[in-house]
Amino acid sequence: MKIRFFLLAIPITLLLLFVLGSTWSVTTATVSTPGVCMTRVNPGGITPTLTRSARLTQMSGRRPRHTVTPSKPGNGTLTGATRPMRPNALPWTAISNYPQVIMDNSADAFNGKAYSVGGYNGSATVTDTYVYDPGSGNWLALAAMADAREKPEVAFVNGKLYVVGGWSASGYPDDKLEIYDPATNSWSTGAPVPFALAAGVGVSLNGQFYVIGGCDNVSCGYDYAYRYDPGSNTWSSIAAYPEYTSWQACGSINGLIYCAGGVAADESQHTYVYDPDSNMWTPLANLPQTQWGMGYAAANGKLYISGGVYSGTVTKDGYAYNPAGNSWTPIADSINAVYRGGSACGLYKIGGSTGNFNPVVNAEVFPGLTGCGGSSNVSLTDVTIDGPTSGVARSDLAFTGAVNPITATQPITYFWEASGQAAVTHTGGGLTDSVTFNWTDSGSHLITVTASNQVGAVTSSHQFDIPFLVYLPLILKSDPAIVPTPTPTPTVTPTPKPGTPTPTPTATPVNAVVPKDGSWSGPIISFSVTGGGTQISSMYLILSGCSGGVTYYIFNSAAITNGAFTNTNGGNVIRGTFTSTTTANGTYDVGWIYPCTGRRTGSWSASTP
Repeated sequence: MKIRFFLLAIPITLLLLFVLGSTWSVTTATVSTPGVCMTRVNPGGITPTLTRSARLTQMSGRRPRHTVTPSKPGNGTLTGATRPMRPNALPWTAISNYPQVIMDNSADAFNGKAYSVGGYNGSATVTDTYVYDPGSGNWLALAAMADAREKPEVAFVNGKLYVVGGWSASGYPDDKLEIYDPATNSWSTGAPVPFALAAGVGVSLNGQFYVIGGCDNVSCGYDYAYRYDPGSNTWSSIAAYPEYTSWQACGSINGLIYCAGGVAADESQHTYVYDPDSNMWTPLANLPQTQWGMGYAAANGKLYISGGVYSGTVTKDGYAYNPAGNSWTPIADSINAVYRGGSACGLYKIGGSTGNFNPVVNAEVFPGLTGCGGSSNVSLTDVTIDGPTSGVARSDLAFTGAVNPITATQPITYFWEASGQAAVTHTGGGLTDSVTFNWTDSGSHLITVTASNQVGAVTSSHQFDIPFLVYLPLILKSDPAIVPTPTPTPTVTPTPKPGTPTPTPTATPVNAVVPKDGSWSGPIISFSVTGGGTQISSMYLILSGCSGGVTYYIFNSAAITNGAFTNTNGGNVIRGTFTSTTTANGTYDVGWIYPCTGRRTGSWSASTP
């Protein structure tokens, strides 16, 4: 058990007692450190005791945090192992300096931009929020947090940045949950975390916010882990981390959370994976060396770490963990040897310290990393549209969009566009989405859908054709079947000869001519059916002079009292029967797909029951 001292800014001689073997040893040391005097104990309510052969770690008295005595940065050496060969290439690229010196800031990425919040600027704990746009290469100041914080736990969830914990200006972790919305550049609040810590890790997974480990106002190293549900604005405990930890690296990959390194009483090189379905942590292959206070991000299906502290020395070392092979491989050394900075998928390293409380303005990026898991879980790779390629005007036509992969982070927003149609937006969706369009004109139409989640967007298009329509101008004349005939003057009807049947009145067809060929598409021609008290049971259209490939349609464009017209196609005749024989007053549009050319004639007829 370590006993850590925080001292006034004056030289003081310390008398330190350690139990070495079975004897007591006395050691003296002189330090000069700013702050106030307090005794630190390990977290978790463990009673402080002296530990055999414990190593004294110098701590700053300003905050209850791990620090490293400034020394020449280096890569250190692996004890009892051969150091892995590192790539010779140096793909790390310096970007614009941070607007101020900063350390203990926290960061995450959204839509290709890196957001950094809070931190310590060399003189004060800050509320500042900045975003780096790689397109312009500039940092932009955003709305500040309500509370000043150092090293809070942060993550983008469903397009918003969640910030909790972190040391306040008083030195105690802040339990307030602040939520930043990039769309409005504004902050709101959520339910406070059950137990506030600092220098833990925030992770976004399946639309929820996880916080793991951290430090209190006394010392570093907790196994606490919580999950926040934005939908219900509630926190819940999850399985404890397998060891006390803080300053570790974590990220989500394919629905799981991977964590590595960290520090508590000792530096760690352990790696674990958390499965939210089973609520269990499982050990994985160790890091090649202990490492804590590093930059990190989950991207391209791997967990990347860079920098931090190895064996008491600030390092440039970096590694990538591949879940597929359960293995670590080295990556190129970073430009700057720093620890306790902010990091975001990119991989961005923002600020940090070269040792103790020496914040810097430097920022750099390890380019080429996409599919950011730490901030957005799983990105969309593509979206497809399923639906008909041709159809009929004035009918509802359904189309479905589906995204890949099936592990893509949700919710997903779908934005539909189609020629001649109003745009449609569906938010809060899943892996599929459907839309219905209805065209009144013929021709080719392009349908486009854009699916987006907190990573980015993918787009797909679909071609849909409506063949040209030729409309038959029908004019109903005095048809005895639908227009009552004036009552004639009574006359004496001769008695028919025996065996001669009595004539039965029939509907008189109304003839019409189609004056155009198949390349013409004119306005829809309407005609009316007026029952005039006569019940209409059926009507039909006959087209002559065109063989094959002709489809006929009759559209009802107005409500019919107590009746609905149903189309029945057959040969060159379209017949329709009312479901009710009540008076069928209404307006109809008549047309057909007409690939034939030349003049064609047609007739219209309606009949009574």
